[in-house]
Amino acid sequence: MSDLKLLDTNKLIYLACPYSDESYDVKLQRYKAANRALAQLSMGGFFVFSPISMCHQAAQDHDLPGDFEYWSDLDLVMLSRCDCLLVLKVEGWNKSYGVVSEIAMAKAMRMPILYFGKEELGIWINKERAKAEKSSIEWRF
Repeated sequence: MSDLKLLDTNKLIYLACPYSDESYDVKLQRYKAANRALAQLSMGGFFVFSPISMCHQAAQDHDLPGDFEYWSDLDLVMLSRCDCLLVLKVEGWNKSYGVVSEIAMAKAMRMPILYFGKEELGIWINKERAKAEKSSIEWRF
């Protein structure tokens, strides 16, 4: 679904973003992308659950696995409590086992699914904030 009206500040958004990769640098870039999206959405007044933002540092600090298989039970429980799935279209999103699985879970729950590139998300939040505050605040992504 692409109806942006599905995102309102009374809904809990599950933020899906690819993570796993052989390269730690790629994982770190994806973690930072998820954090930027989480921050942007939070500044826009939205409630967001971002599994990558929540779990990356704990996995690093305590030698936990970083793959979807390890975290999938938690992800399913959290996704079931959310109102919509927002897929962050960073490189590899459509090939990510985790993201593809989260999309399948959301579809099985008949949950609205939104797809945003980093730039699209920032532009949309800017428009919504400007409408809400009657100003032209620019949130940089």
